[in-house]
Amino acid sequence: MNDNKKEVSLEDFRAVLTPENVTPFMIIYISIATGTILFAALIGFLHISQIPPTATAGDSDFLNTLSVVHFVLAIVIYLATNLIYNRYLKGERIWGRVEQKPSAEWNPVEIYLKAIREATIIRLALFEGVAMFGLVICLLGVMNGVLQKHPIYWLNLLSTVVLLLFVGLTFPRKEYLEMIFRYKFGR
Repeated sequence: MNDNKKEVSLEDFRAVLTPENVTPFMIIYISIATGTILFAALIGFLHISQIPPTATAGDSDFLNTLSVVHFVLAIVIYLATNLIYNRYLKGERIWGRVEQKPSAEWNPVEIYLKAIREATIIRLALFEGVAMFGLVICLLGVMNGVLQKHPIYWLNLLSTVVLLLFVGLTFPRKEYLEMIFRYKFGR
């Protein structure tokens, strides 16, 4: 590793991308995707298997309000996550954290990996929150029979599709983590 703590090379970063460091990251991704898929499957099963109760106009109005809130929240969250992610990975912020650690306790390369992991988990959690909100709206629609009469409310599943696409496109493979390191830290 380089002695100059401000200079961490791509080779240094590659050295910490061991299975012990990358596998937990992958498990988090797989867990979030699996939980979301299972919840969506449960909603689909309920929709197929039950005779829906009679939906009232109030039920439809309530789902309409929730759907609008979901749409607005999704746009705000999707825009905000990029901002949060980029601010979290600012080089000065990371080196401020490195300089606060006693010299015997820190490895600057691992701090880069930790920062990437934390920023990505925050972004993933925000995407998951929006997806779960959309799934809950669909669950309510299935339970009160609105989705049988007004299938347009299934559009609330789009945030789940976005989450699953995000998980697929940003799955933390070594190559992807190296790309983030090069792109965000210019090394």
